[in-house]
Amino acid sequence: MFYQSTMASAQYYMMNSVQPSSRGIYCTGWKHWNDWAKQFQTDCTLSIIPSYYVPDNFISFKTTCILSYMSYLSLHIKVKPQSCFNYVSAVRYFLLNSNVDITFLDKSHIIKATRSGILNHYHATHPVAEDRTLLLSCDMLIYAINHIYNTGSPQYECIIAALITARVRILRSCEVIELSNQTDHVIRAYDIVFEFEGHCTIQQKISSDVTLDLRPHLARVNINLRDRKNDTHGSGHNCTFDFNCVSTQGFNIVSVLFNWSVRAQLRHSDPFFSYRQCWKLSYSTFNSAHKRIAKTMGIDPTNFSTHSSRIGGACTLAAAGFPDSFVMLAGGWCSLAFLYYIRLAIAQYQRGL
Repeated sequence: MFYQSTMASAQYYMMNSVQPSSRGIYCTGWKHWNDWAKQFQTDCTLSIIPSYYVPDNFISFKTTCILSYMSYLSLHIKVKPQSCFNYVSAVRYFLLNSNVDITFLDKSHIIKATRSGILNHYHATHPVAEDRTLLLSCDMLIYAINHIYNTGSPQYECIIAALITARVRILRSCEVIELSNQTDHVIRAYDIVFEFEGHCTIQQKISSDVTLDLRPHLARVNINLRDRKNDTHGSGHNCTFDFNCVSTQGFNIVSVLFNWSVRAQLRHSDPFFSYRQCWKLSYSTFNSAHKRIAKTMGIDPTNFSTHSSRIGGACTLAAAGFPDSFVMLAGGWCSLAFLYYIRLAIAQYQRGL
């Protein structure tokens, strides 16, 4: 028992040697490494050589494993180059702490060349980088509500609710869509809490518990982000919208989210943008919605993506005169890097028009 306790403490301190902002990345990288090792039929320390492996005079077994892992991340997990390289750093760190000789990682020219190849391939196949993404403006969103997604179907109502929420709350796609290869940041039914005011009482209900008869008493909605990509402490971020303080010129987020809650009939832990346990809003559908809006309005859809809603929300706050610190807090950024693409997006959007 004493041995197990001290070893657990040692593992805890070892993990604490990594900066808090890197722990999540390292844990994810190591998880992917474990998954890869099972498929490659080896172990995490590369001490087992698969029976099918054919020795190569130019590339060592360990180097082959790293090359295979990088290809696995790029082609199967479909992570961006920087994430791929961060995950390899995680493997390096854990191999080092497992007393595995890692000098080959630093000296291998083949690994360095493969890194460059991954980066060049990504740039060739993704000519439109994220910092060239254009914003989804208010007029584009209102046009979508009135002319594109106005049939009343559950799918269209879900898309509109997601577009409005993503823009108003400046959300990343992983906070709107449940992505299988990411940490659970997605907004769930219990993260949306409505308040209803009676004669002398205030009643709170999560989105899975609301009913249509409560509509006349709807007062406000609280949207809770339990954690975010850069929220290393897991402190989350709450934001409340009052029904009477939101402009009705175009849309009212309180009404939109309430109406979707009633229609979707969610369970307590369902992703909020899902429907009666039948389907969930997918990344491709949400991404295509942004492109469709742009194309319908006569704008080149190439530079529009799920990030357009996030940029649109940030640009709106900036245009309304909110300080950078407020925009930074609202969007969950840990640096001022967002300033670059806000201003670039505005300039490109003006040229696009």
